[in-house]
Amino acid sequence: GGRDVFTNYQKLLDRLWKERILAAPEGGALAALVSEIAEDMASHENLWVPSARYAAKAARVSRLMAAGVLTDFGTDGKIGFTHQTLFEHALARSFAEKDGRLSAYVLGRQASLFIRPKMWAGLSYLREVDPQTYASELEAIWSRKDLRRHLRFLLVEFLGSQAVPLEEEVHLME
Repeated sequence: GGRDVFTNYQKLLDRLWKERILAAPEGGALAALVSEIAEDMASHENLWVPSARYAAKAARVSRLMAAGVLTDFGTDGKIGFTHQTLFEHALARSFAEKDGRLSAYVLGRQASLFIRPKMWAGLSYLREVDPQTYASELEAIWSRKDLRRHLRFLLVEFLGSQAVPLEEEVHLME
């Protein structure tokens, strides 16, 4: 509507999260379900999950579909996010729930081709909402001696793209 100016993409996605998920009845339960679905998709490296896994939560799945967060794209057997950006944001938010989640996820899936956008989204989100956890997660990934080259280069690109680097970022780049 032109009234809000978002200084970054994460703030736009957080607003969408608040308006479409948290503000709804049972918002906390809906948010937990979205995180659960994102984690399920990420662990299987698939953008669709069987809807049968969430049959006990069918009413909540329906609410998330009505809110434009999830879709079945006309199938009865699978559900997914309406856009991959929503999936990555939901997964990034789940990394903020506990220290060590992002680094464990990344380091456990280094060989995956799909890890790059998830790592970028996770780092971006944590940097914005929890700089202390971000710094520890970044350090845990960066300091890993066996970190695959494509992830090391992605970290260099990520750190180099920061307009105002944090002290920890400067230290790592040095």
